[in-house]
Amino acid sequence: MDGFLSEDPSNPQHEPILTSKGEETLVRGVQLSKTAKEKFVLSKDEYDYVAKYRDMFPAGKMPGRPPWRASVKELVPRFEYFFAKYPEYQDWNLILQATAMHIHDNEADQKYINGSENFIYKTDKVKGEISNLSKICQAILDGHQQSNEAPLDNSFINIPGLNL
Repeated sequence: MDGFLSEDPSNPQHEPILTSKGEETLVRGVQLSKTAKEKFVLSKDEYDYVAKYRDMFPAGKMPGRPPWRASVKELVPRFEYFFAKYPEYQDWNLILQATAMHIHDNEADQKYINGSENFIYKTDKVKGEISNLSKICQAILDGHQQSNEAPLDNSFINIPGLNL
């Protein structure tokens, strides 16, 4: 434990104390264990946001693919996992803005619109876990705007206090 512990000469029992390097390592270990073990749970109030998210996707489906809209019951565990993995995006304004951007940017060719479940995250056999939602959330936080010239119509998202 060289570098992580030191002796405090003022301590008569000569008990070791953590060095700053030891404290940093301990804090990082606690953070990693929380990320891996703690489960994020959506409140019942947040189910309304999940329903708004779901309703942003087109009704129906593309041939040979599942419907774009999954049930709220199917989406809740996905969002709980997403928020546990990406706490920096735990903002429904951001989630709905990213979703609107994804749908708007792919409106001309709907085959590129992810289903409501897979947009949050999906597991690819080759690439592993992929979250297009996290990518677009980060792009928004980095200052990226929608790719098309036409202004994004968010009027269908009617949530008090939501500023899109």
